[in-house]
Amino acid sequence: MELTASDRFDPLLPTKDKTMSIIEKIPVLHRLGLHLRSGAELTRLANQFKCKIVVSNGYRVVNAKSLLDLLTLGAIYGTLLEFSADGEDASEAIQAIRELIYTWQEKDNFKL
Repeated sequence: MELTASDRFDPLLPTKDKTMSIIEKIPVLHRLGLHLRSGAELTRLANQFKCKIVVSNGYRVVNAKSLLDLLTLGAIYGTLLEFSADGEDASEAIQAIRELIYTWQEKDNFKL
């Protein structure tokens, strides 16, 4: 029995049940670190996406959609945070988080 092109399994081709997993390390560049206002802004952004987003500071892994969890990281200026997103919109979530964190170094005022 010979397999046709449509019968072959290609692990690189996305399927309906495959989800994307993205991991990226991003430094905290705001002089005050990850404090209440910046954490609220990050949590608000993370909750806009369907994917699961977790953050690690190297010692602790927390849910990025929980403000209290984020604050327990104690991320000060220069802390390297590892963001991991799993789900269909993981790439967009990580890109949005990266853009948000890089804007923190340019401003001291946060929207609430």
